[in-house]
Amino acid sequence: SRDWYGEFLALGFNAAVANGDIQVGDELKVAGVVWDFNGLHELTRMHAWEVVSTGNQLPPAQVVDIAEYSTNGEEYESEIVRVEYVRILDPVDSLFGGYIYEITNEDESQIGWMSIQGGGNSDWAGMPAPKGFFNLEGPVKEFFIPSLDGNIYAVAAHDINDIQLLSDTELVLNPITGLVNTSGVISIDLVDLGGQAKIGRAHV
Repeated sequence: SRDWYGEFLALGFNAAVANGDIQVGDELKVAGVVWDFNGLHELTRMHAWEVVSTGNQLPPAQVVDIAEYSTNGEEYESEIVRVEYVRILDPVDSLFGGYIYEITNEDESQIGWMSIQGGGNSDWAGMPAPKGFFNLEGPVKEFFIPSLDGNIYAVAAHDINDIQLLSDTELVLNPITGLVNTSGVISIDLVDLGGQAKIGRAHV
């Protein structure tokens, strides 16, 4: 919960989360203000709350395809969805916070977007990009893209488990990150003196 306008209404709620009075799995009644922020519907200025029950299992993500959340994004905005067997349309070496990436399904009949949250809010920011297919899970966010002259909806990957690599997928290793691929084969980018990127493979 955010503190808007210097009224500090959210600080008590934030403190209750920090000290463990409110935990994952708690069912709550809250009083606050619904606010659109950074492509999501949020509850802000929460000044009253009650823990109704504890230890509840979180609901599973809604399984949708790319066309569904892209076309009907307003219906899914701020909801957790799961999109299965997708890949990045134009392969990249690394994922960067604050960027959106086009994704597609197996036969490329559907094209949509995923986002990597900036500001240190995504475990995937700066990580090697998946090379191949993966399952994607996260909230649906709305973005205004001037170059597209309109709004688009993207699934935002925050937690490291929001992108689940499939068995035929590798990570494209960015040498700066120094991540280890335990398969014994590491894909690396090699840049020659002429500045041309080349693909190499290293066996460990």
